[in-house]
Amino acid sequence: MFDEIEVDGKWYDVFLDVQNMRLYTKESIEDGEYKDKKERKTFIICNKYIVCIDYETIYISEAFDVQYYNVVYYFRFENNHYIDGIKKINKIRYSSKTLEEYMLPLCYEDDEEKAIDKSKKVELEYKNISVRIEFNRKNYIKKQCFTDTSIDSYIEISFEETNNIEFIYEICKIIDKYLKLSIYLNSIVQPNILIYNKDYSMEIGEIVINSEFYSGSSLTYRIGLFDVENEKNEEKVLKFIMENPDINLNHLPYIENRISYNSGSFSALYSAFEFESNQIYREKKEEEKFIKIKKKICDYAKSMDEYKDNKDFINGLVNNRIISYGSEYSHRGKLKQAFSDYLQVIPNRARFYNLYEKKNDIESKIYDLRTYIVHNNIYKEFSSKENEYIEYFEWITHAMLLKRIGFNSDDIENKLDSIFFVG
Repeated sequence: MFDEIEVDGKWYDVFLDVQNMRLYTKESIEDGEYKDKKERKTFIICNKYIVCIDYETIYISEAFDVQYYNVVYYFRFENNHYIDGIKKINKIRYSSKTLEEYMLPLCYEDDEEKAIDKSKKVELEYKNISVRIEFNRKNYIKKQCFTDTSIDSYIEISFEETNNIEFIYEICKIIDKYLKLSIYLNSIVQPNILIYNKDYSMEIGEIVINSEFYSGSSLTYRIGLFDVENEKNEEKVLKFIMENPDINLNHLPYIENRISYNSGSFSALYSAFEFESNQIYREKKEEEKFIKIKKKICDYAKSMDEYKDNKDFINGLVNNRIISYGSEYSHRGKLKQAFSDYLQVIPNRARFYNLYEKKNDIESKIYDLRTYIVHNNIYKEFSSKENEYIEYFEWITHAMLLKRIGFNSDDIENKLDSIFFVG
């Protein structure tokens, strides 16, 4: 659909392609405050759509001599609900094929109200706004005279009325990330998201998110955190995601064949370990005596006769080499620290597989494999012993994430049992 948009006093002819999630323009939107900024930008199109584009990247369509921007998401309003500006939204309903498997077991109730009463409800605060999240599992409603009918699974998120569409989009992505963490061996498909206003009984529109954010999800690593009996499980995971908005779950690999790892799955696993260890071991705690020694060396460097004429060189040498030395973990140091800390988190599994005795050998082998693969950039087939050690390494990586989310040792060991089918 064609329309005009205004940016910093200048008007641009645009065409919104909702099917391919693109916004076409005949000239670059690069004037004023938006030029050279790595940010998203929203526009109102046809008084019916609020469109958010990836402003940083411009694509050229030579066939039609136009440019286009990828649409990150758009809000589409039904009928005249956008007249006089966006209506304040207080609820969204998130549903997808993914939820049909996730929201088990099925419930059989006499009426819809009883079924909804059995839904899980979590209340949290996000950006100082109260958010209520209800997990409504698919229910079959018993009818006395007719065949059973069903209510499809959905997640309903209620919050204080707002016209902050970025806040609402962020809530949608929180649910996406929650599902990625909570569903084991299921693909995350593009959801249907309806939007509501308290003055209307029916939805007033929908949110459509670019499908590229859901593509390739079969490669994503998920650990099945959903617990039918425990609402605190949902609260814990959701709170973790809200408090860590920049968490990137796509770096976590799903490894299909643990009997025979390959260079690719090992590299993906090591990347996951690196990500977790960087969150946990941001700074290495140094002994006070070493801190004092480094300070003396730095003070001596500044007292040298050559310091005045070579200040930048000497400061760079001191700051980059001496100050940082010992204050950060090396790859070997991270492995040693992680195995030392997280074997204690999985004590039963560690004892059963004699991991305390094997710890040093596992650390050395993982370090050597990482060095060999990274520096040679070649495909490698692993021996049975190497495969065994890599799986132990994967357990530790799982434990690091689960502990960071807030699970205790018993929960973590149970989860590892369900994922690896051993223990």
